[in-house]
Amino acid sequence: MYGRLAETQLPVEYAIFGRNLGFTGIDEFLMDCLLYNRPYRPIYYQEYNYKPLRSTLRATWLLLSSVAEARLAFNSLKLLGEAGKPVIFGSRSGTRVPEGTLSVKFDWDDPATFGAAFALGQKIDYVYLLGPSRDRDPLLKVKPFIELAVSKEVKRFIVLSEGGDHTEKGPDSKKVGKVHTYLDDQGLDYVTLRPTWFSENLSRLYVHGIKTNNLIENIVEKGPVGFIAVQDIAEITFKAITDVESLPNKEPILVGPELVSYQEVAAILTEAKRYEQLRLLKEFVADITQIKKSLDNGFDVKLAADPRTIRGKLGIREWIEQNKAAFF
Repeated sequence: MYGRLAETQLPVEYAIFGRNLGFTGIDEFLMDCLLYNRPYRPIYYQEYNYKPLRSTLRATWLLLSSVAEARLAFNSLKLLGEAGKPVIFGSRSGTRVPEGTLSVKFDWDDPATFGAAFALGQKIDYVYLLGPSRDRDPLLKVKPFIELAVSKEVKRFIVLSEGGDHTEKGPDSKKVGKVHTYLDDQGLDYVTLRPTWFSENLSRLYVHGIKTNNLIENIVEKGPVGFIAVQDIAEITFKAITDVESLPNKEPILVGPELVSYQEVAAILTEAKRYEQLRLLKEFVADITQIKKSLDNGFDVKLAADPRTIRGKLGIREWIEQNKAAFF
């Protein structure tokens, strides 16, 4: 479906670059603790029986910090392929990609790999950047690649970021927000996609507790969450590459069609299998509650009301129905 570019000689218009970091859910919490100077206890690994999933995560081909992002990359690739848009796929292995897709080795920790896609001699007009989002300052690694891409006359950069005040463009921006702040400062053409919470996090972060204890173990007590499915994000990504004029702005916040609490998620799951609604682990809450406190304070409600927001189409009930096999 995607075609072998070496045989077809089609001009390459799209490139996707990424990296597999292999983080678990607890790893993400600890990284946030370090970033925001929150207290943490590594003993969580033992208390909650979270085991490193590196071998599983590396089985995916384009991955930065979560399985959800890998699925997003493949969904975007599928849409581009169906539209007849040739793609170069960059990953750390350079080989584990969908059949028929032109691929190169690309690693944010190895600048020597940055030129691999351009060395193929094809014209690349658009780059979809899945940067090292768990680095404290992703721009340190991404900036040299952007400079190289600009020298190769790349027209537009699409950046996967995240919703939140910390990624708002400006001098105080943090994490991936620094990347699109830099792109804006340089006057480059870009779109940064800022999703809230992946629906896929339910089957990635909480499936162990659901299967073994009939529990969603979480520190968010009541706050509504704007879960958005990677399917919807991929469709918006496709528009950012092929029909940018259809987007309301170049820094859209992405939320699902409705805001739901974890209690409501548990109730939906209960319709398929008997789960307790929610239990908060006090010892878990004690150290890292501040990280997720913004949800109980209505942060996703604020994002959903932002005029820059784009709502997805796949609600959490429909998503659970499509993926219920993961929880049984």
